[in-house]
Formats: sequence, structure tokens, C-alpha cells
Amino acid sequence: ESTLWPSFKVFMLKRNTRLARPDISLKEHSLVKSFASWLLTVGDGKIGEPVDEDPENTSWVHIPPAYCLLPAEQGLLKMIDFIYDQSTLHTPSAISLQQKAIICPKNETTDIINSKVLDMVPGESTIYMSQDEATPTGNDGVETEMLYPIEHLNTFKLPVFPPHQFELKVGAPVMLLRNVNIAGGLCNGTRMIV
Repeated sequence: ESTLWPSFKVFMLKRNTRLARPDISLKEHSLVKSFASWLLTVGDGKIGEPVDEDPENTSWVHIPPAYCLLPAEQGLLKMIDFIYDQSTLHTPSAISLQQKAIICPKNETTDIINSKVLDMVPGESTIYMSQDEATPTGNDGVETEMLYPIEHLNTFKLPVFPPHQFELKVGAPVMLLRNVNIAGGLCNGTRMIV
């Protein structure tokens, strides 16, 4: 047991804030309530088929089709529309955006979703390009340029580097991925509107 546990405070989440929205329709209220109830039964281990001879006591859980995304593009657009409704994307505000996020397990998925969301934001986009070059060590400047041409460097997609092409629109939601100015509040995870 960690010595840090006494420093933590446990908060019990007792209210479904999605159900408390004043603009929610009766149909959506029923769907959200049903999903929340199903999710609790999964979390409590009340549904699912136990996997035989599994030391972890895992279970196979059948996910009802109503809770699944449609395949490919249509499902992705439906999910984006569910999270970022038209009013949020057409007239973004800090209040509406701070309540919404799409969390992705992979950077590739994040790039696809970000591109789709940016397409849904009205207005013209501006593309910013990186300036990449390999820094030579010693006297091998020409050799470094031959081994690592700029075109090759532009193809790298590493989590620690920004992309070669970066597209922005006025009014688009963005999030900082690095600490820029901690004292000024521009920290990793800060969400803003362009």
C-alpha cells in the first residue's frame, strides 16, 4: 500500500450531469439513462459471460448495437456530432468546449478525428509547415544532408514532434501538448479557441 493514499480524497459521483442538461429531449434522456444503467451493471460485474479457467476472472460482455459506432466514416461523424454539436462548432465558446472532449488511445485516431472536426468548423483553414533539417556534427554537413534529406525528415510522425503540416482555423478548438508558459497558464492540456 502506498504512503500517498492518505493524501487522496475520494469523491463519489452520484449525479449524471448529461441527464441534468435542460436542452435534452425525452428520447435522448431515455437513451442516456439506459446507457448509464447498462454501464453500471458492466462495472459492477453483473453481466457478462465468465471466461473459463481465467485467473483474472474476466468476462465477455456483449455490447448492444445501440451503443456501438457504425463502421468507418459514418460512425465517426456520428460520434463527433454527438460530442460537438453544430452550435459548439459554429459558435464555439470556452464554456461549451471545456465540457467536451474525445479521448483516443492512438495518435493516428486523434489525427483523423481532429481533421474531421476541423472540416466541420466553418471558415478557411491555414496550413503551417515545419522547417526540418538534420544538424550536422563536426565536418559532415554535406553527408548529413545526403543521408537525411528534408523530404525524408518531413515524413516522420513521432509523438514527441509536431506534425510537418499543421492546419488551423479561426474558431477551432485546440489543446497545448507542451508547457509553453506555466506562469501564464499555458500548460500541457490547456484548451483554447483559435
